[in-house]
Amino acid sequence: MGTPATLLKAEFDETARQAGLIEGASFLSKEDRQVALGLAINWGLRLLLAYALEFSRPTHTSERKDFAWLAGQVS
Repeated sequence: MGTPATLLKAEFDETARQAGLIEGASFLSKEDRQVALGLAINWGLRLLLAYALEFSRPTHTSERKDFAWLAGQVS
């Protein structure tokens, strides 16, 4: 199955492909491509959160708002 970030990356890739962002051609209508684009943005945001939790260790001493900060906010 994989990690949450791996699964969300697969969903993001598929919706981006369906929206015509990756290959440039899509068999969907204009309205359906717009829905696929919205879903790609949704999966992309979820992927960002999962990636932050998976690959960053939260540190409370840093003032930077990076992946470690995001992981701390999510957890």
